[in-house]
Amino acid sequence: MKKLLTKIVLLTGISFFGAVLLNSCSKNDGTISSSPGPTPIGTPTSANNLLNRDLVVPYAKDDGAVITAKFAGLTFRFTSNGTLTGSATAANDLLAVNGTWSMTAAYDKVTFAFPTNIFPDLAFMNKEWVIGSNGSTVVLIPSNGENDLLDFSAK
Repeated sequence: MKKLLTKIVLLTGISFFGAVLLNSCSKNDGTISSSPGPTPIGTPTSANNLLNRDLVVPYAKDDGAVITAKFAGLTFRFTSNGTLTGSATAANDLLAVNGTWSMTAAYDKVTFAFPTNIFPDLAFMNKEWVIGSNGSTVVLIPSNGENDLLDFSAK
């Protein structure tokens, strides 16, 4: 009887810890179709990876369609004014367009505002983006759930 009681207690303990372990796991419900997906940053590192350096777009998709070619030849530079806002420049060998950017206090989202009269394709960027990282690339996904993706990497 004592052996049976010991087995029941042991089996109950194992079942309890197994249930706790399974419930502590969570499933990523983000809908990023690029592999591997970005890891959210949400720290000042986010700003440092985007600011005060020349960046290019090695990959972009709009509503699931790859649009990387629309950003070929453009160099982006985001400069801070000491706060969570600053100037944004998109330039090629002939022209430059100046805009602005702003970031949330949590450093997890950035919004761009570019005029689109010179480079109409910059309209794609004019929204709020969630900031993530994919190795040496800063990965942006729209905060509104669109199936878009915008990668920046150092030039």
